[in-house]
Amino acid sequence: MMKHKKWVLVFTGILLLIEGGIVFAESGLQEKSKIAVLDFESIGGETEFGRGVAEILRTALIKTDKYTVIERGKLNQLIGELKIQRTEYFDEKTALRIGKQIGAKIVVIGSIVKFGSTYTLTPRFVDVETGVSTKGENLTCRSEDTIPELCNRIVGMITGEEVSSAGILEGGVVEKVKPPEPAAIPLKNEPIILTVRATKDVWL
Repeated sequence: MMKHKKWVLVFTGILLLIEGGIVFAESGLQEKSKIAVLDFESIGGETEFGRGVAEILRTALIKTDKYTVIERGKLNQLIGELKIQRTEYFDEKTALRIGKQIGAKIVVIGSIVKFGSTYTLTPRFVDVETGVSTKGENLTCRSEDTIPELCNRIVGMITGEEVSSAGILEGGVVEKVKPPEPAAIPLKNEPIILTVRATKDVWL
């Protein structure tokens, strides 16, 4: 009888270990932070530029497999329910409000400025938990075709990973210093350090 009870206890212990492992595994799968990307403000160019930049960023962030990216459709549904005007998309308070409602940890906003034949992207990253907004590096290119490369560099700012700087003119060197692990946009006022040394303007 004692032997039987012993085996029952052993079997029960094994089941508890298995269940604990499953719970641990499931919690590990849920560790990805949610991130939302709002349409960028278009200044001096077509409105579609801002929408296009946001879509490229979402796709690139999904490919990193580091974040759960909020889909555009879900964002638009929430924006409609909150009756937010398009002109408010680019406001940090609005980004914070949307982030809280949708459960995002980071909300990406910004602008794309067309001036003459150049395009400049200026991203900002809003930490929903602290309400702190971090401004990213201004990125400039001379062709619409290079905008996706600028978007990839913005993703690098978010993840803290090195991004190729192919296409920078001679005379300029860009150095990126990785933030402390885990690599991510600082959530406690820890700035990403970007050092630029150039004898000429730095372009893509």
